[in-house]
Amino acid sequence: MKKTILLITHETPVEQAVRSALDGFSIETAGAPEAAAEKLRQSKPALVILDHDLKQDEGLQLFRQLRLLAPATGFILLSQQNDIPTAVQAAKLGAADFLQKPAGAKALRLSVERNLAAAEGSALAAAGLPWLQGESPALKKMFEAIGGALLTRASLILVAERGIDKSDVADCIHRRSLKRKSRLRVIDLASFRREDLEGSFWATVQEAAGENQAADEEDRCGTLYLENIESLEESFRLSIFEFFKEKKPKLDPEVLIVIGLYDPHALPPALAKHYLQVPVPPLCERRGDLPLLVGRELAALSLRHGKNVNALSADLLYLLGLYDFPGNYHELSALLEIGVLAAGGEVIGLADLPLDFRTLLQAAVTAAHVKGELSLEAARRWLEKLAYKTLLAKTKSDPGAVARFLDLPRTALAERAAELGTDLLN
Repeated sequence: MKKTILLITHETPVEQAVRSALDGFSIETAGAPEAAAEKLRQSKPALVILDHDLKQDEGLQLFRQLRLLAPATGFILLSQQNDIPTAVQAAKLGAADFLQKPAGAKALRLSVERNLAAAEGSALAAAGLPWLQGESPALKKMFEAIGGALLTRASLILVAERGIDKSDVADCIHRRSLKRKSRLRVIDLASFRREDLEGSFWATVQEAAGENQAADEEDRCGTLYLENIESLEESFRLSIFEFFKEKKPKLDPEVLIVIGLYDPHALPPALAKHYLQVPVPPLCERRGDLPLLVGRELAALSLRHGKNVNALSADLLYLLGLYDFPGNYHELSALLEIGVLAAGGEVIGLADLPLDFRTLLQAAVTAAHVKGELSLEAARRWLEKLAYKTLLAKTKSDPGAVARFLDLPRTALAERAAELGTDLLN
């Protein structure tokens, strides 16, 4: 059974171009907003192609209204203007794609095929990438930025801290792009650090993204990702930014360029305006996703090490939720792997992780801030209580061992615990 596509336009040339590009698809048309709304109420097409210029300056408002009638249906917007702010706004509102009129037959067909496949669930945003899944506002903002960037087809800059695998994000971007059936090519610029290798780099770029690529779609380059650009000398680095700020004649204009950065200041302001930056949220900005991330990582680690560890104790999960993770996802993974190996049962507790004073101190300050208790005394008291609890876990609930470790009389330790309002030592 053919999938039905609803085309909303009053321009005959647009209708003819769409029908020609989408030969083999079932196309229904509506020439006015009211007729389009009625069709969406009566039946749900597989995809909607909306002429953004149908109501001139009110195009996005019309899209917003029609999408309410078919929230699960993808919308491809066509516009006379190549307007980046409008494209980004359309992505924020949920547009599946934004094409400039007259849309090329190949680009339109690729967009339709990609979005129909996505509707069938074949194009998952982060399949196989557990750390890119969650519901935190920071993660949603990143995917929103990616959607806007793909609509504009501009070259992208991925900005991420240490401990974040930017190549995973580049892979996710590639699988959301129009060229997802083609290959993702990764060039590690650390391999070209020597001055005499600059020529080899440009030859590699030409081979990967040049116009004379292989004829078969799956062998062509769809996305070119450059990583470790900070490892290069400044002059070489700037020449790369300068080269990719615009699509060069000898490069395939359909190839998406993605460059990974740790430090956004490595991109000079004069060149920054030619790129769209996509910040990848650090783990400390995704505290709400931590239980999901921990659960999936524990499942993977347990399978790898032949153990059955499926949870963290409430105290440990609370503590990790306060920690800033300067090493981000790599640090979390390494920490959980230690816990899985040390755990004697299904739950990792405070005693199973190498918690140092720095970690506890930072957690104490964060807890005081969260509670609105910004005084040093509040942070100190919270830290002391947490330290006692951690030491008890390490000593298997032996107050005498804790007192000996702290070189305090047991009675003095008990009195101090009472002053802090805790019965941990009883």
